[in-house]
Amino acid sequence: MKHLKLFEEHLNELNYGDKLFADPAYSQGDAKHLMAYSDLIKKAYNGETEKDTPEERKLWMRIKNYLKHNQKHIAKNKKDLKTLLKLKKDFPVMLDPEDSGPIGQVYRGMTSEPKDVVKWIKAASNVYKDGILNRWIILDGIKDTIKSRNDNGFISVSSQLDMAQSLGMMNKKDDRWTIVARAEYKQVAKNSIISPDFAEVMSGYAEGEVWILGNSLPVNGILIQNPEQYGRFNYKGGEHEMEKSSVAIKEALEERGLEMNIRGSGPIRNH
Repeated sequence: MKHLKLFEEHLNELNYGDKLFADPAYSQGDAKHLMAYSDLIKKAYNGETEKDTPEERKLWMRIKNYLKHNQKHIAKNKKDLKTLLKLKKDFPVMLDPEDSGPIGQVYRGMTSEPKDVVKWIKAASNVYKDGILNRWIILDGIKDTIKSRNDNGFISVSSQLDMAQSLGMMNKKDDRWTIVARAEYKQVAKNSIISPDFAEVMSGYAEGEVWILGNSLPVNGILIQNPEQYGRFNYKGGEHEMEKSSVAIKEALEERGLEMNIRGSGPIRNH
């Protein structure tokens, strides 16, 4: 059985030659990117290139299609993720998130059920408004695990808070509240792959993207959209009436000592 397992592992290994993702064809069209693929190859291999194997090229395309087009073929090949994690140490320019620079916190913009937002408000060690415009409220000292509703085999996070906030707002849903989950990178580093610089070249966008293998993220803080600025409203009889979710979140924040001035204090959305 031991020999059979070793044989199966050998069959599942990626055939990538001496260099990973170093095909000179990938440098074509560099001018269209914020960074150049040729710069990555120069950094990783002193500019030396190597034609990718067919298997290697397919994996490269699956990564690119997810990063650039959000096509989730990579999620259907979860062994690819384990392979990339195994190769991270040998090919850090492409696969080690901190090769692009040290990371303190990572962030995931997403939506959550209002009842969970209320729970986090009550559990936080510190609750305060963030920024000059108070568009977000920070909940510090959260000890919880966020689970993704997608079964991709990994959770996509960003090393950039503002990017996570923007992505969270883009996924806004009427029955859910926009949040940003915050995690300490060192807590998830061993299961992380994809250098943000590599992701930027592949997608054409500087989003600070990092992948955390698995379906959960241990968080130490939550940022929520301030209901003063982003309250959900229904329009009835010429008057704006806050939805129950906004009321529950507002009341929970007031119980924590935050003054909430909803009516007339910010833009009225979703009416």
